[in-house]
Amino acid sequence: MPTLSQATSVTKKILIFGGGGILTLILLFFLSKGAYSLYTTLFPKPGPPPEASFNTLPPIIFPTSVTDEDFSYDIDTITGDLGSFPDRVKVFKTVPDEPNLLSLQNVQNLMRRTRFTFNQTRLNDTTYAWNEAIRSEKRVTINIVSKDFSIDSNFLTYPDLAAQDGANQQLASDAVVEFLTSLELFPLDLDTELTRVDLLKLDENSLIKATSPSSAQVVRIDLYQVNVEKVPIKYPNPPYSTMHFIVGGKNTNELMEATFNHQTIGKDSSTYGIISVNDAFNQLKKNQAYIGSYFGTDKKIVIKKIYLAYYLGAQKQKYLMPIYVFEGKDGFSAYISAVKPEWINKSN
Repeated sequence: MPTLSQATSVTKKILIFGGGGILTLILLFFLSKGAYSLYTTLFPKPGPPPEASFNTLPPIIFPTSVTDEDFSYDIDTITGDLGSFPDRVKVFKTVPDEPNLLSLQNVQNLMRRTRFTFNQTRLNDTTYAWNEAIRSEKRVTINIVSKDFSIDSNFLTYPDLAAQDGANQQLASDAVVEFLTSLELFPLDLDTELTRVDLLKLDENSLIKATSPSSAQVVRIDLYQVNVEKVPIKYPNPPYSTMHFIVGGKNTNELMEATFNHQTIGKDSSTYGIISVNDAFNQLKKNQAYIGSYFGTDKKIVIKKIYLAYYLGAQKQKYLMPIYVFEGKDGFSAYISAVKPEWINKSN
């Protein structure tokens, strides 16, 4: 029979080894948990695939690039690299224009609210033109279904405009709002904080930037739609929009020229996988991008900013689709379609 001293010694050993075992188990638990966490970080479990509910999409139709130069590129972004981007982005359906038997009559009634009430001309089934009553050579051409329109004139030759000195920016803005409101076209999705205003003056047969409001003779106003879920909308010829107006005249309230192409973005959306920014940059280097603007002469382009945006052209689109935007000095701006090629309908 063990003595009390021996029993005490055995008990101490059991407690020591038992406690050590428990500590070992606890340590192993946390080590294995940490290892699993590290593994899932390095090799994350793939999430569900993009929805692609609209099946294949039509390709984005960009216009002809403003230059076909074979550029080389350097990256000089804030981070010093191409940046990181998600693997998928939402694609939205646009709201289609619905024709009806009263389309022409409705537009005729709206035109009576404007100065364009003279010499109605049918150009095709959906496009009509009217001349202005005051300046008979000035003409508005409008699609009676979509109500997209353009205004054309020879305003660069107007003697009274050439004599004008000091354009009023507020009156020009009011004239644009009044005209769009008269045609019931003022878009509800505009971001007024993005509105661009350029003060211009005549220089022989062209317009140049005015050095001050007092030297300006006309005002150019470009309208922009709100960001879509924090993603900006880009148009074919940055920094300009597909909705622009040139306003002048004695009181800076006469629309001299305009282009209005607007599409409403619907709420129906679906996620689609997009190419990596590295793939987009490789396309840019292979001269496979659409270049919307560039005012410089250097063939080496320094890219200062890269981001995702949505593209809206002058032609109607069924879907609002994402693009990569590469921006650099001297107004350089290039677009690359972002949706993965396998989701683009090659037959379109």
